[in-house]
Amino acid sequence: MIADNGPVITFNSYNNLFHIFSDPANITGPNAPVNGEYDIDETGYGHDGDYEFQVLEVSEDGNSMRLLGKKKLHHIYMRRLPADTDIKKYMDDYKAVEQGLFCKEIPNLMLKNLNGEDYVVSGCETGIMSIYPAAGDAVDQTRSANFIVTDKGIRFMDPFKIVNAADEEIEIEEFTFNDDYSLALAGHEGAVLSAGTPQEYIYNNLRNWKVDTKSFDGTLKTQFDSFITELRTLYGYKSANVNEMSFDVDQTSKSYVLRLKMKISANGYETNKFFITFSDADGGVKITFGEPVDSGSALGLNAYQELRKLFEMLGSSAMKCETFSACGPKAVTLVSGNGSMQITAL
Repeated sequence: MIADNGPVITFNSYNNLFHIFSDPANITGPNAPVNGEYDIDETGYGHDGDYEFQVLEVSEDGNSMRLLGKKKLHHIYMRRLPADTDIKKYMDDYKAVEQGLFCKEIPNLMLKNLNGEDYVVSGCETGIMSIYPAAGDAVDQTRSANFIVTDKGIRFMDPFKIVNAADEEIEIEEFTFNDDYSLALAGHEGAVLSAGTPQEYIYNNLRNWKVDTKSFDGTLKTQFDSFITELRTLYGYKSANVNEMSFDVDQTSKSYVLRLKMKISANGYETNKFFITFSDADGGVKITFGEPVDSGSALGLNAYQELRKLFEMLGSSAMKCETFSACGPKAVTLVSGNGSMQITAL
């Protein structure tokens, strides 16, 4: 800290991470800004950043201060961490949240119950949130703003002005984390941003979901192993197996099918598909099996008695959905009394 026209904080020892924002030299390397195919020459201005800051104000409790860059007039906030903070763990935990909070596989989210209305939210995985009222016009009423992820939630640089279905303006400033990493809108009790219920985020995003058969446990694993044994017995091939199992979108009907690709001989494969639906039930999701997609799959279902039992087990009750972030449920563990399995959005 130095004395200037008031107290000034200066970072006067060169730091590769910090001074890239204020160094007026051309930025090189894999992260250099480009315009189309051509490197942008930043010589003379760099990233238009600052390294000296006037202290504008300090909070009453002394735990935060607001700074103003002397050259480019950027505002920066510094917030005190507890003295016993393990910095490595703090940063590792922060990075885990930042990287897992949103995902490109589940881009469509919902902000529910903001002044009694719901809003469609997208683009959060890019750091730029776009939002419009669900009962409004996606073309005319979409508003966008960039944000940063903090250890408390997400925050906008300036109040984010959105509109409701009646075109009335609403300002929002930050969201704070709930235990499941859904995001509560500060200043608006009951307004929560998340991917929604399992039925909502599955059908709102229509992604294929890969089933990790190695994740099966409990009686679910026992029944799956019985099906593998049945395959090997029927085909007389000791390496018969389920190579791929997934919940895929049927593009024609925009519904889901369970797809099983099975290796049944040294060079032979068989694929069976069955229509399924996902529905919300008991705070989780229930899988309901429908008809085989084609005649070959119908023959397979008749031939594989253990597969039929596996379907009955999967559809017998609602399955609890466990995921790292309610805003970015890319990997979901489905849990029931019969065991659990993991599915991943593709």
